[in-house]
Amino acid sequence: MSFQFIKSKNVWLTLLIISNLCLLLSSIYLFAKVIDYKGRLWKYKLANHPAYEGTQLPAFPNQSVLWMIGDSRAEAWNKPHDFPYDVWFNCGVSGLTSGEVLTKLKGDLSKSEAPRYAVIQCGINDIQASGYDPSVLESVKLQIVENMESMVTMLLDRNVSVVITTIIPKGNNSLRDRFLWTAEMHAAVIEINKKIIEMQHRVFVLDAAAIVAPNGRTKNEYSKDGLHLNQTGYSILATELAEKIITK
Repeated sequence: MSFQFIKSKNVWLTLLIISNLCLLLSSIYLFAKVIDYKGRLWKYKLANHPAYEGTQLPAFPNQSVLWMIGDSRAEAWNKPHDFPYDVWFNCGVSGLTSGEVLTKLKGDLSKSEAPRYAVIQCGINDIQASGYDPSVLESVKLQIVENMESMVTMLLDRNVSVVITTIIPKGNNSLRDRFLWTAEMHAAVIEINKKIIEMQHRVFVLDAAAIVAPNGRTKNEYSKDGLHLNQTGYSILATELAEKIITK
């Protein structure tokens, strides 16, 4: 009887181990498929910029208008109550690469009266895409700077005063990001930011990276989730932004 019990117990233990192993292998497979899908999606986004029709934004005669342009980091940056400008349009869209921001801006400008000021914050999604294909990182770095310069030229041609922010570095990586965000990608953010700072002879540069990530990674006190800023982070940037606009 004792032997039968032990034998039965061993069988159930073996089945439990096998089932857990199958579950683990299935999870790894699904994770790999998700990573592969997202990788192909991001590579497509880098190579194909949709032809945005643009949005006709309302005009506000005799009022100071600012456009916030970029990706999810711009989208989450709302106007503070004490900001000195009358109208703040948030044109940011989550997930956009710099190339997609550029094409959206073309569409918006084609249908709308140009603002007095425009603030640009983008580039992190391009770098994120290179995590799925490290071979494109060098070309991505060049493309980000080229796209930003095109945005600046487009806005200056419409007599818009431009503030371009440096790319906000990522904070503490999630478990997933530790497989995708390499030291080379963090270095790419620093390298691109140096190029952005060199644009200060043409536009205002708000060195957001130096403010919220003085040591190369966004400080926890300013970070919402490692990628996006919290309200404290946006508040400190808004203070710096207001000073640049007021002193104009």
